[in-house]
Amino acid sequence: MAAQRRGGGLLWAALLSGLALNVLDLRRPAFLAVETHQKPVQSRRSFAWAVGAGLLSEPAWAEEEAAPKKKKERPPETLIAEGLESKAIPLNGRWSIVFGKKIAGKPVYKKDGESYFLMTNDCGQLQIDTEKKATCDGSIGIQKESGWVIDGKAAANFKVRPETKEDANKSQGISA
Repeated sequence: MAAQRRGGGLLWAALLSGLALNVLDLRRPAFLAVETHQKPVQSRRSFAWAVGAGLLSEPAWAEEEAAPKKKKERPPETLIAEGLESKAIPLNGRWSIVFGKKIAGKPVYKKDGESYFLMTNDCGQLQIDTEKKATCDGSIGIQKESGWVIDGKAAANFKVRPETKEDANKSQGISA
């Protein structure tokens, strides 16, 4: 019984507050009424529909999460250098990655069986040196826009590329 009274009391309070607002509007003098050229206020129903549609729609950040993330490309574990005609500096052959060592955010490679290092320097160029360093003065060789310069001389035929499966099979003596 008490629940019915409380519910009825709330209903009466809501009705009276609505009537009181209407009465206040009627008693307001005309000179206080301000005319505006604004668009009419949306109804409560259209507002509720807009809120509901917003809650049911997929948020913008969900598209970013749903898109497949690009897999970070791993650097090759081995490189092949070839084309150097000089026998004084043995740079032709296989270069293996030095795990855990990076210079300028790029991996460092070591010539198999030698103490030469191939790395990216601070200038963004590949260089060959006897030490792991990022300075732009590759003492043995440096790759410039025109090509490799090794021991102060241009080496147009010298190339460095990732090792392929065929190269790996040749080095292990496996024929396909």
